[in-house]
Amino acid sequence: MLGYSWAIMLYNRFGFSLDFKDCTGWTALHWAVYHGWRGTALVLANQRADVTLKTEKATGEVAAGLLAKDIAINLDHQLIARELANAEKRIHSKSGSV
Repeated sequence: MLGYSWAIMLYNRFGFSLDFKDCTGWTALHWAVYHGWRGTALVLANQRADVTLKTEKATGEVAAGLLAKDIAINLDHQLIARELANAEKRIHSKSGSV
């Protein structure tokens, strides 16, 4: 799915989870952010991939227990981090929590 933004919309449309975790406990959103694939990360967030999921295992220089935006911050993908923080705010504003 990574790098294929067009496929993300099809996955979502046909009911496949965008939040599937691989053997490392990372989702497609985590991996997109890790690799700096801004477009893919944004499509995933806009298609309602869960931006509040945390990684389960450390991978490379990235620790376990991080949100996708935390990965972006740690790897200096500041624009992605800002956009994911905004996506997280939208979720909280819709749910009524802060």
